[in-house]
Amino acid sequence: MSAPRVLIPTGLGLNCEAETAAAFRMAGAEVDLVHLTDLFARRAARRMTDYRILGLVGGFAYGDHVAGGFVLATRIRAHLQDDLARFLADGGLVLGICNGFQTLVRLGLLPGPDGGAPDFVPRASLTNNDRLGYRNAWVTLAADPKSNCAWTRGLGTLQMPTRHGEGKLILESDAALARLDEQGRVPLRYADADGRPTDAWPFNPNGSARGAAALSDATGRILGLMPHPDAYLFPWHHPDYHLRRAELDAQEPDGLRLFRSRPRPSPSRRRLRQDAKSTVSRPSSSSSANGTRSGISRSRTNRPAVTMKSCGKRSRCAKRSRPVVMGLRIAVSPGGRQEKSRASRNGTARSVKSGR
Repeated sequence: MSAPRVLIPTGLGLNCEAETAAAFRMAGAEVDLVHLTDLFARRAARRMTDYRILGLVGGFAYGDHVAGGFVLATRIRAHLQDDLARFLADGGLVLGICNGFQTLVRLGLLPGPDGGAPDFVPRASLTNNDRLGYRNAWVTLAADPKSNCAWTRGLGTLQMPTRHGEGKLILESDAALARLDEQGRVPLRYADADGRPTDAWPFNPNGSARGAAALSDATGRILGLMPHPDAYLFPWHHPDYHLRRAELDAQEPDGLRLFRSRPRPSPSRRRLRQDAKSTVSRPSSSSSANGTRSGISRSRTNRPAVTMKSCGKRSRCAKRSRPVVMGLRIAVSPGGRQEKSRASRNGTARSVKSGR
């Protein structure tokens, strides 16, 4: 079975992509980090539907202006909603951590409708902690064994840090939260020292009712949580490591356990891939499989290669002390974007971008 491919959007205030990518790779996945502006402009090498998992990381997207995740959710809705709907219809999985959870809630993917396709209608919010201010502290989580969430099956009790100021889950009514709880869509709860779900501070850092630390959708394939599993991948990440070294060295870190518990591809999705391979014809020599021009190839890291045309005159860049080509023209893929770089007569390089 091939490793699942994970898409992690980056940039514009997000700042946990490195550790989240490391976690997925440690769990056996292949990861692409793609800047949000490239996703919005469709300059990315792959489409969203080419991925098995979408990982929305923690951080402060757009500085958390207006509210945590609000601006990012608005831009995703404007530029990527159709792509995201197709990705989910094809069986895609989503993990949203902290700011990513806030984004999923404001997109309406969590908690989502009780059945059918996502309708992108917000039904909840994550607002200011009861004790105002940003709190960075480790918590204990209790996984609901009755939950439908494919990400949390068999996890039991976990420990990991929380790092947020807007993590209190609010729904339209207490009854709405109770209904989600009965449906098994509150897969993780803040727990006290005895492992029992609690609303009490400091075990519950934000005051969410019923100790809710996470939500899943009706399918169980979308999980959003406020704590950071990406921050507990090695035993020495634990704050008590110097006191419990032998114990912690002997067990898998709880954050990594969550990433390893990710659901495996279903037979139906494998059949879809096989059908797609058998029906799609091989690309012609004039164009590549993803629609780029034949004169532009891609490296193994999916970075665009360049095709250069030169007038043959050479000078030396005064700033970088290396040969440059006068009149150098570089065509860069994807998206048909071109960059033209020229060196002036006095040897100082200047760059002009076009076609963005």
